[in-house]
Amino acid sequence: MADLCLGSRGGLVAPPMGDDSHVSDIPDPLSDRLPTGSPTGSPTGSPTAPRPAPRPAPRPAPDRSPTGSMSHSVMTVLRVTSGNFLEMFDFFLFGFYATYISHAFFRPAAIFASLMLTFMTFGAAS
Repeated sequence: MADLCLGSRGGLVAPPMGDDSHVSDIPDPLSDRLPTGSPTGSPTGSPTAPRPAPRPAPRPAPDRSPTGSMSHSVMTVLRVTSGNFLEMFDFFLFGFYATYISHAFFRPAAIFASLMLTFMTFGAAS
């Protein structure tokens, strides 16, 4: 059984057996991972690691002043409330005039069917 030893670039190789010419032909599996030098990767024996990239400068904190934040929140609530009001007003108005719309656009002979067709039209449109 052959013992293994460290090669010149840090990889494990079989010890030479008489003729040393075949030892240099053996590929070193760690040659792409360690720089040339000692088995640890540096000429001094201490491991070397690449330096990390410099971190970008931190962004400034957002403005959290009470006046700016309060007016922004009030405007957001106002916009949402007005949108909901208009949507509910539209729904109420359509429901109030649904019977008149059904008589105007569908056959008045089938009152229930024409009313359901009016609501289906509203449902498909919204």
